[in-house]
Amino acid sequence: MVFKLPNWKRNDQGSWFCDDPKAMVLAQRAVLCQCGFNVPEFDLWLTSIEPGAARDEFMKRRARAGDATSHDAMLRDLEYLQVNWAYSVQLLPSVQRDDKRQEGTRKPRRPNVDDWIDGQLRANPAEKSPALWHRAPEWITDQIGQGRFAKRVTVARKRGRK
Repeated sequence: MVFKLPNWKRNDQGSWFCDDPKAMVLAQRAVLCQCGFNVPEFDLWLTSIEPGAARDEFMKRRARAGDATSHDAMLRDLEYLQVNWAYSVQLLPSVQRDDKRQEGTRKPRRPNVDDWIDGQLRANPAEKSPALWHRAPEWITDQIGQGRFAKRVTVARKRGRK
């Protein structure tokens, strides 16, 4: 089943309207039952979110609410949409904000090891990581293993090319 959301617009008085009579009836029924669900605003929000499982579920429930033959069935779907819409609207900005905060707080681990590697590569850019590992001071070899050290040398080389 493919469900297409109607194209909602506002008239001069600020009321919502669309060319889909079924959507207009659902919007009016939602207002009359005083459940607090705004069908046009929900539809506009739904068109703005990324495709995925959540959007598919919202679309399915929205289609079922519009096709509901009983008042109770319509209310069940509208209640689901309203609760999950409110949850999504509240949750998404905090998740995005937390991702930005986390990204801003990431600091390099053991910057002194990176500084030592950078200095060695500046002095001799062609030197390979096994040779650097054998010359590395004990405070470096005690902190990280040879595999991790080799990866840090590779990253340092890439940093130096930029």
